[in-house]
Amino acid sequence: MAEQLKSEALLEQMKLHLATDAGKQLREKIGLVYQFNIAPKKIGFDEVIYVVDLKKGEVKKGPYEDGKPDATFSFKDEDFVKIATGKMNPQIAFLRNALLGYRRTKEDGLIIKIYPSSGSFCQSQICI
Repeated sequence: MAEQLKSEALLEQMKLHLATDAGKQLREKIGLVYQFNIAPKKIGFDEVIYVVDLKKGEVKKGPYEDGKPDATFSFKDEDFVKIATGKMNPQIAFLRNALLGYRRTKEDGLIIKIYPSSGSFCQSQICI
């Protein structure tokens, strides 16, 4: 992909923030690993993967290599920037299909897939 993502600058700022005292407090409070799949135009196409590891205090480009992330989110680049800068409510983004998420529970490793267009929550392909 030749095009640079606007969200890349925000993720670089996040990397710098995690090195500060406030970033260390954030790591201690949250302690989870997030994977962001960011697409230039359409979710699922030409995505660039970033991992925000709040266990180690790192932001890296590329998939998580130490197991599975605690949560994975897919965004279009422009929507990620809007959410990160407070110009779009994440709940509204979810309802507009601008944000897709997957969460792994710590207790049993169950994957919960969230499908905003239908409003249903699916666990291991069983929708409730």
